[in-house]
Amino acid sequence: MKTIIFDVDGVLADFVWGFSSLAGCKPPWTVQQYKASWDFNEVMDRATWKETWAKVMNDPLFWYNLPALISEDVWKQIEELHSDNQVLFVTNRMSSHNAQDQTRAWLEKHGIHYPNVVLSAKKGEIAAAVAADYHLDDKPQNAAAVHWMADRRPCISYFLRRTHTESATDWLPKNIRVVTSVSEYLRDIEEGV
Repeated sequence: MKTIIFDVDGVLADFVWGFSSLAGCKPPWTVQQYKASWDFNEVMDRATWKETWAKVMNDPLFWYNLPALISEDVWKQIEELHSDNQVLFVTNRMSSHNAQDQTRAWLEKHGIHYPNVVLSAKKGEIAAAVAADYHLDDKPQNAAAVHWMADRRPCISYFLRRTHTESATDWLPKNIRVVTSVSEYLRDIEEGV
C-alpha cells in the first residue's frame, strides 16, 4: 500500500477559471495562464482581486462548482488507486467557507468515494507526517518543499509543469520529476517508479 498525494487546484480543479469568472473577467483556463502570478494582475486590479477573494471565502459552493482539469478516465484511475492505497487530496483552501466539505463533495461528484481531504499550505510537512510515497503539485515551491522535507522515506515529488510555471524547472532540485499531465504521474505510480 502506497501513500499518494494530489494537490487539487491547478492539478485536478481549474481554480484560475473559477476565480476569474467570479471576478467578472474573461476567464482564462489554468492551462492558458501565462504568468506565474496568483494575484491575477494581468486580468484584474488589486481591489477586484480582494473583493473576489472575499466572495470566495463566503461562497458555500465556489470550490464545489470548479471545472475539472482531467478526463473521466483519469478520475477512474485515481479512484482505482484510492481503493487500494492511501490517497490524500491536500489543498490550501483553509480560510474559505466550508472548504473541506465542498472539496470532498467535489471529489465525490467526480467518482472518488470517501476522499481524504487535508486543508493545509504546508505540503512538505504533510508529506513527511504521512510518510508519503508520491506527491504531485503544480506549485514549484510545494514540490520542492515535499522533496526537502519528506526525503527520509523518501517521497518522490512531482511537479506538474504548466505554461505559467515553465521557468521553474530551471531551479527545481534535480530529483523532482517534471510531468506535463496527471496521467504521467499515474503511469509512474502504476509502474512503481
